[in-house]
Amino acid sequence: MLKKILTKNSSKFIKSNSLFKNFCASQSGNFRVEYDTFGPVNVPNDKYWAAQTQRSLQNFSIGTQEDKMPMSVVRAMAIVKKCAAKVIIKYVFNKQKKMRQ
Repeated sequence: MLKKILTKNSSKFIKSNSLFKNFCASQSGNFRVEYDTFGPVNVPNDKYWAAQTQRSLQNFSIGTQEDKMPMSVVRAMAIVKKCAAKVIIKYVFNKQKKMRQ
């Protein structure tokens, strides 16, 4: 896909680049190679995160059920957001309508 976008002049330079070679080679498997200050790390192709998140998953026990927000808190935040939206609709939009008239 990336090779189709490149022009003939730029493809000579990029083909010699080791990062490009690693990128193309890693796209064929289940992992892609991401880079950060500590070097390369394999990230699953179906994940959207980058190297730092992958390192955190490998080095720390995060993402467990205990780390997730309780549903009661999520519902409470949804209620607060709904109320705030109603206030904005009632006061801000009505005030803008009056100013236009």
